[in-house]
Parts: sequence; C-alpha cells; structure tokens
Amino acid sequence: AYNRENFGGSAGGPIMKDRWFIFGAVERTYQTYTNVFPTAVYNEAVILKAALPNLLMVPSQFIPQPFHDFLMTIKSDYHINDHHSLSLRWAQQNQYAFDDQFVAVNSTNPPHPDTGPRTSYNLTGSFLWSLVASETWIIGNNSVNTFKVQRSYYDTSQTMPTDVPSSQWPLQNLTFPSLEVGRTGPSTDQEFFEKRWEFKDDFARQIGKHALKVGGDFAWFPEMGMGIILGDDMGRIRFFNNPSNIVASGNQWLATPASCALPGNNVFGASNAVDATHCGPYSLGFQTPGAVSSIAQGTGTACGCTWRRGGPGDSRIENMKDVAFYVQDDWKVKPRLTLNLGVRYDLALNSFNQSIIANNLAYQALHAVNSIWATHPPQTPTNNFSPRIGVAWDITGDGKNVLRLGGGLFWDKFLMESGFRAYGISRPIIDIAQLTVNTGVGAGQLAGYVYNVSPL
Repeated sequence: AYNRENFGGSAGGPIMKDRWFIFGAVERTYQTYTNVFPTAVYNEAVILKAALPNLLMVPSQFIPQPFHDFLMTIKSDYHINDHHSLSLRWAQQNQYAFDDQFVAVNSTNPPHPDTGPRTSYNLTGSFLWSLVASETWIIGNNSVNTFKVQRSYYDTSQTMPTDVPSSQWPLQNLTFPSLEVGRTGPSTDQEFFEKRWEFKDDFARQIGKHALKVGGDFAWFPEMGMGIILGDDMGRIRFFNNPSNIVASGNQWLATPASCALPGNNVFGASNAVDATHCGPYSLGFQTPGAVSSIAQGTGTACGCTWRRGGPGDSRIENMKDVAFYVQDDWKVKPRLTLNLGVRYDLALNSFNQSIIANNLAYQALHAVNSIWATHPPQTPTNNFSPRIGVAWDITGDGKNVLRLGGGLFWDKFLMESGFRAYGISRPIIDIAQLTVNTGVGAGQLAGYVYNVSPL
C-alpha cells in the first residue's frame, strides 16, 4: 500500500511600501508505504519465533514505513537607500522515517520481517537549517559589492533504540540465509553532521570593455563528519541454514534417531529436504552444539552504546577551513567577440584531520617499524590554482547564432566519507569487531557452542 500527500503554501508582500518586503513558503509531505515480505520469508520468521521463545522479535509480513517531511523558507529584503540593501533568509527541513532500513528484496541485506519494538525499531531523522544574511552596495554607476554571511547546520541519523542489555544483543540479532531479525545488518547506528560558518564577498566593476569580478570565500567547519557503530560491532549471530531447515532436521532426529545416527545420514537431501536417511546435521535443532556459523561482538556490545564524541565510532573532522579567491574578466574585444579570463585558488585546511594525525593508530604502527607509508602523512594541498578561459563569438552579429567555447582546470573537494575509517582510528577509543567462526555445523572455533546456553 502506498499513499502520499503533499500540501503547502506561500505568501509575500510589502511591510513598508517600496522599502521592506517579506516572503515565506512551507511544504509538508506525509507518505505511508507498506513493505510486503514474501510469504516464505514471513513463514520462516514464524517458525523462528516458535523455536526460540527468548527472542523479542515480532514476526511481520507487512512493515509500515511512514515518512514525514517539512520544508520552510522565509526571506526578507530591506531597501535602505539607492545604494544599500539588506537581505535575510531562513530555510529549514525536518524529515522522519520509520523502519525505512527494513528491506524485502533486491538488496545486499536479507529481508527483515521483524517489528519487535524493543529490538527491531528503526528511526531515521534529519534536521537541516541555514541562515543567510547579505548586504549589497551599489558604488557609483559602474560597481557593485555583495557581502554574505551564512550559518548552517545539518544532522541526519539512522538509529535503532533499544532497552535490552547489550550482553543480549548478539542473541537477538540473528541472520539466516533468507532473513534477519533484531537489528538491521550494516545500516545502523550512524549519524552524519555538519556545522558551518561562511563569509563571502563579491565585487564587480565595469571599466570600458572589461567587466571585472573579484571575490573571496572563507568557510569554517567547527565540526563535520560522521559517527558510526554498526554491523558486527553491535553483536550478531549467523546460522548456516534457515529456521525451517534447522527445526525440520531436529524433528527428524527426534522421530528416527537410530536411522539418523547411521554414518552418512546427517546430511540434508535435495533442496534441504529431510527423511529417515537425510536427517540433516541438527540433531538437537537450535540446541545442536556448533549450529551457528559465526558470532560477532564489538565495541557496541562492550560499551552498550552508540557512537560518542571522543569515544568509539567518532569519525569527525574538527576545525576544517576552506579558503577561496577568484579573479575574472569578461573582455569585449570586439562588438561580436567576448573573451572570458579567470583564475581561482582554493586552500583546504585540515581536510584530512592532520591536526590529530599523530594519534592515528595505523600511522603510529607504521612509524614504529619505519615504514615508507609513515614518512608522508597527508599534507594540505597548496597548488590548487584553477585557470579558465572562454570565448563567445556572435557569428552573424544579430545575437541569433553564437559560438561559445570554454575550458579550465578544476579541483574537486575531498569527500569526507572516503576517509572516515582513518579518522575513527585517530581517537583514543576505537570501534572494532571480533568474529568467531565455524567452517561447518559442529566444526570450527564454535564447535561446542550452544545458542542461548553457552556463554558468549
């Protein structure tokens, strides 16, 4: 089922005639969508719940996934006099989505037919706002200057709140070939955020055949990055086979124990079917020693927490600064020929978290063994000059046929998310997962482990 409702409105007008104006707009979206899991997947969840009463899961074939979105913009312009004007704009967005990480098909995650409110509740939320103030100054009849200040904030998170003690998390977060229950696999908990101050000035002047522009931009990010503890860090137990296979195997052993105990009969038949000569390897069902394929535990289960500033999962860049300058000239060489010339310079300070590189554990280990990889830690790039050139030719002189050519050298911004792992191991406490595995039922590091009986 799918339903989407959009509504909103806008209004504007003068507060003082020919001097002070205001405009505002709001938009609201309500969306309801139901994720439907295949019946076979839902049946596996029902079998699992019946087989393991300790699970807090709630089998569900239909997962409601409501989504709410709110947008608002308010802008005001004030005309001081013929030479000066002010502008102020506020914009914000609030988003909330519930259980949007629970997938059905066509995903790297197994289907998640579980809506247990204590162990399997996903909340995604975003809050963004931006405040921009600007002053425009008309200087004489051939120059104009615009100065802008921006303060912005952004935060979006995907979390799975729970009141269950973290020592129990691996026992509730289970993965099978066809489904998972408890916490979603690789998607939670994580948070992305950015705090920004920006100052920008642009000056333009017309001098004869030259339209000159020069400007600069300074942005300061007190905090930017992500906090992330997810996947195996939060504890998870995986199984070789689906719940129906494990339960059927246990029932067959109970029905025909003598036949099942014969050599070679502890295997599944075609399509994991069971009979007196193909009993499967789960002689005690879920209580079979070594029934699990792996157990994962990590920082999340150890601390019973999601990410924390200064603690596990902290992948922030602090006090990053961007500085930029540009000069541009639109030169009307002839009435039908205009030449565009410009150059820009960008300087990104601490974009690789260089201020705490000495704390990076990988760097420390490589430095201790005199590795070549520790001799050149990330440095601030200082050669980001971007020249550009363009030509506009009015072929026929009437503006109907114009040939434009242009080119330049451009530098891309470093994507912070690409280095989040490096930033995370520069903190005093890092997040790490430990995985213990079996190579087969009853074979491997967990050969004697009994689910919910043996200590983790």
